[in-house]
Order: sequence, then C-alpha cells, then structure tokens
Amino acid sequence: MPFRPFQSKKTKTRVSKKKVSQTKMDEISLEEERVYREGTIALRDLIAPSAFRVESNFLQLGTVFLRTTFVITYPRFISVGWSAPLLNINSTIDIGMFFYDLTQGVEHFFQFAFYVTMYAESKDALDKLTEDVENIFGSRLIYIKNVLFQAEQGFTSTLPLAIDELAVSFNMNSSPIASSFPFMSSELTSDDGILYGINRHNNSLILFDRFSLQNANMVVFATSGAGKSYAVKLEILRSLMMGIDVIVIDPEMEYAHLSEAVGGTYVNISLSSESKVNPFDLPRPIGQEVSTEDIIRSGVITTKGL
Repeated sequence: MPFRPFQSKKTKTRVSKKKVSQTKMDEISLEEERVYREGTIALRDLIAPSAFRVESNFLQLGTVFLRTTFVITYPRFISVGWSAPLLNINSTIDIGMFFYDLTQGVEHFFQFAFYVTMYAESKDALDKLTEDVENIFGSRLIYIKNVLFQAEQGFTSTLPLAIDELAVSFNMNSSPIASSFPFMSSELTSDDGILYGINRHNNSLILFDRFSLQNANMVVFATSGAGKSYAVKLEILRSLMMGIDVIVIDPEMEYAHLSEAVGGTYVNISLSSESKVNPFDLPRPIGQEVSTEDIIRSGVITTKGL
C-alpha cells in the first residue's frame, strides 16, 4: 500500500498565496522596467525627426521634404559616366543601386534597380528639383517615374540598409551595368593627404597629397589681402599633423609666432643676432671618399655664387 503524506488545507492555501504574491511582484517589476525605459533617451530618439508625414508622392521629415524616383527604361546604347551630371548636381540626393545576378557567362545578365531620393526645404523646391532631375535623365533618353503611394518604401530603399522595398528593376548585362558606376563626379579627393578646401561644384572635400607626385612644387597666386599667407600657414599646420617636416625661409619674420605655437625652432639670421652664416666656413673631411681639395673647391664655388 503506497504511502501518501498528509497535507492540510491551510498549507495548500499558504503555498497558493505565495505563488500569487510572486506573480504580482514580477508584474510590478516588468511595469517598473517599462516605465523606466520610457523615461530614458536612446540614440534613435536623438537622431529621429520631430515629425514624419507620409503623402502619396512625397514624405516630410520634420521640416525637410523628400521624394523618390526610379528608372523605368534605358536607351539601347548608354555612355560611360551617364550619371555624372546627376552626382554633381548642387542639391542633396541619395542614390540606391541594386544588382541581382541572374546568369553567368562571357557577360553576366543582371536585373538592375536605380533609385534617387531628393531633399528640399519646401514643397515647391522639391517639385523644381524633381523637374531638374527628370531633365537630366531625359537628356540621355532615360525615363523615370515618381513613386506613388510608396513614398515610405522609396525612402527606405535609398537608405544605407541594403533593402529594396520598391523592387522596380530593368534587365541589363555587364557592359551597361559597368557604365552605371556612380563614382564619376569631378572630385579632387585622394586616399591620403590634407584638406585644402571644399569643391564648389558638389560640396565635396578636397583631400590631396602633393608629395605623392613626381614633382611636389606648388606656387600660390592671389591678389593682395586674398589670404595667401593664411592658406600657406594652414597647409603647414595640417602637414605637421601628418608628420611632414617643414622648413620656412621667412625674410619678413611673419612665421615666428607659428613656429612658437607648434614648438618649432626659429633661427634668426642677421648681423645683430647670435646666429650667423659664415660663407668661408669649411667642413672637415669625413672618411677617405671626400678629399680636402674637393671641399675647398666646393667652398670657393659656393662663396662665388653667394
């Protein structure tokens, strides 16, 4: 006969009350956690616009209006760099390109999707920019359409998320796909170098390392007061940040403060200063390769040239 321990009803009631109390405590903790998280500021709260308005053919993010267009047809022949005028347009745009590989052979066959999202400060400015983009495409016999009741999907398709929510593609093989390579704009940017300014055509940065060329000489021309000295001093400061040694011949003593600011050495050569140049001073010969006659001959030529 199996043994079953005796348990009173009071004990069962006490255990049930403990379970109910624990469940309520868990619910209270979850509610407190939810309230706490609602009161904290996340990164998306900082970068999110104040409002998001979806219309049939455009979006409004805060005070910015935007619209997405997509290419529906191309001509039979397309030239290399056909998208360069669009990339150099003096307006804010985002471009999304999607490639879907279908077959492989001598030339690959793709489905190619090309989307453009334009930004403007007002609805009228957005309509004007849309017309300009349509004219740029139309001059190359490329026809585009504005999104209709898919404004949010078009905007998402041009974000750096690699998500194609429009799914409007055109059949192409490798050659026209290669001609659609987007980086054909007139930019003066290299991988290394210092910042010289901003490109006025497309507001891109001009980064250049002139010492990477065979001839690194540079000359600066400008009218009086245009900022020649300022530009040269700025180049010196940025070159020092890149670890380049700089030597300045300063007859007017305008680089003394710059040398002091960067911890450089300023050598003042004059008749009254401690540092002087003695053209008759001859170095001592080091080793057997340089003779005394060569040193004297070189000193005489240098003195005569001076």
